[in-house]
Amino acid sequence: MDESQVVYGAKSDVRAEIDMSAPFESVKEAVCRFGGVGYWKPSNKPFENEQHEVEEITIEKLEEQATQLENDLILKKKETLDLLEELESTRTFVEDLKMEIRKEISEEDKENIGYPKEGKSVKFVEDFKQAERDLSRTSKGIYKIRASMEIFNKKLERIRERLKQNSLKMSSVEERLSQTRQRLQASKDSNMDEEDGNEILKELQILNSEAEEFRKMGETAKAEILRTVSKIERRTAKIRTAESKGKILKQVKEATEEIKSTKFALEEVLNSMEAAKREEAAEKWGWEYGKNMEYRRQKLVGHEAAAPPSIGQILSRKLFLQEELMPSGTVAEKGFLKGKVSLAQMLGKQSRDMSNCVKVEWRGSDRNQSSRKRKKSGMAGRLPFLGKQNDNQKRKKPTPILK
Repeated sequence: MDESQVVYGAKSDVRAEIDMSAPFESVKEAVCRFGGVGYWKPSNKPFENEQHEVEEITIEKLEEQATQLENDLILKKKETLDLLEELESTRTFVEDLKMEIRKEISEEDKENIGYPKEGKSVKFVEDFKQAERDLSRTSKGIYKIRASMEIFNKKLERIRERLKQNSLKMSSVEERLSQTRQRLQASKDSNMDEEDGNEILKELQILNSEAEEFRKMGETAKAEILRTVSKIERRTAKIRTAESKGKILKQVKEATEEIKSTKFALEEVLNSMEAAKREEAAEKWGWEYGKNMEYRRQKLVGHEAAAPPSIGQILSRKLFLQEELMPSGTVAEKGFLKGKVSLAQMLGKQSRDMSNCVKVEWRGSDRNQSSRKRKKSGMAGRLPFLGKQNDNQKRKKPTPILK
């Protein structure tokens, strides 16, 4: 145990020593030892190249956007031209409608008789609906153009902001140019090395080229802005003209509606006139028809009156003839013969007198009744009355006496 302790104690007494003395006497020895002397030359070229690439990327994007804007403007221009053509077509269509309406009104004023043709009225309604569709299409086109104008204005604002950024970059480049020129001047004054002068000249050339590019980009962007502004102004002028045409079309629409209402009123008046004329013609025809029927009835009554004579009538005629043939001296006999009248003769005379009285009364009553019923019901009430008269006449028709 004691030996181990002694050994452990001997080991624990041993200590490591580190040499902290400088291996080189000077810094030059260390530099020579590790690669030699080298002069540091500050260069901003990679940063400038990166910035230049970023600027080129933004310029390319601006050019692409400018081309897209041009294409959009061309498309919108085509749309506006199409809308203007449609407006012209609608205007000519409305003018044709006006001419047709005027012609129809003049024809109606000249004629004032007859029903309006269904084909013309249907065509007028179809033309009116077509005009309403054209109006809705033009209003929709105007709204679309306004929306596109708002989009163009927003794009213009974006381009202006980018131009401001480019102008700021231009100012920074100009500041860098001034700084490099100052450095050149300082180098010339201090008589620096040729390498430093060449580097400064290269930087100046790069900065000059960048500044020229930025200036060109600014000029092109300004030209694009002027073009877009002029196009927008043209589109606004076209929109104003389209709005004025839309107002004119609305006025034409109102005028056509008024003309339509007046036309319907004229049609109603003409229909009422035609109905009155038809009623008058029907009354006239009924009156003539009744007159003809009465004339026929009178003919029939006259024919019935001229029926073959009876036996009593024949005997009475014979007696009258005998009296006329007798000499004038025999007056007493004539009076006696006159005093002797047969019963059949007397009855025949009475029947003739009664029939004549009844005929006269019946004709007067028929005329009064027919005139009253003609005033009340016209032809509709006249025909059954005539039928009843014919039935009564058939019933009252005397039976012929056989010889």
